[in-house]
Amino acid sequence: MKAIFSTLLTFLGLSTAHAESINTNTPYQEIKSSEALESFGYKTTWYVISNHELTRKNLTLQDIAKHLKLTEQKQLSWNDGLTTLNQDYQQSSTVFITPNLNDYIYIIVPVNEDLNLIHSLVDNYFAFTSYRVVDAVAWKIVQDNEIVRYFQYSNDEDERYFYNIGQQIPAERQLKLPNLSGLNLNQAIEAIYDDFDKNQENSEYLGVNHEDIPAKINELLTGQNPTEFSKLSIHQAQGLGILGQLPQ
Repeated sequence: MKAIFSTLLTFLGLSTAHAESINTNTPYQEIKSSEALESFGYKTTWYVISNHELTRKNLTLQDIAKHLKLTEQKQLSWNDGLTTLNQDYQQSSTVFITPNLNDYIYIIVPVNEDLNLIHSLVDNYFAFTSYRVVDAVAWKIVQDNEIVRYFQYSNDEDERYFYNIGQQIPAERQLKLPNLSGLNLNQAIEAIYDDFDKNQENSEYLGVNHEDIPAKINELLTGQNPTEFSKLSIHQAQGLGILGQLPQ
């Protein structure tokens, strides 16, 4: 499992050492609010594709929009796209494909259980969900069109779902999450609550279903945390992204 994970990171231009060590005190240059990027990462689902993968597959943002069959397409800057996406929050079909940011692009889509929107388009990608309202988190790592790790959990009584494919990855261990490898839903729920009981007096504790966990795993895998993009300059996002509507 570790060899597979290391191969994936190497393919994406990262290192296992990078992925196994998170810097919670990442230095950021002071940015004026008018020049800061918009952040995201809560109440949403997002996909991450490296620029290396897009180049390898000879894909553009337009190709992604075509694959998703987006209608009403608009080319927008990072901040304009995120602002419009947030304004259209109640319109559950709005999607924003971001411009390149430090060698990655993000596809921000409405929250849903299906994390397969780009599975036939690219061979290597990450996908995440964070939605506190229904106690939902997810992270998915795909290498060479094979699922290396897929964990998805929602404890909402009306829409409970659970996926637990693959072994715990180094990022999960670094965040001190309980090892849920191979557990079914009931076993996982028991382990999650046991872990909470053991750590409830730890002020720094983040349980496996905490809303910040997907973004922190994103950071371990790519060096970028989408909930902290407001600490970056708008000039780091290159070009325009594409806003559009998924088919109904």
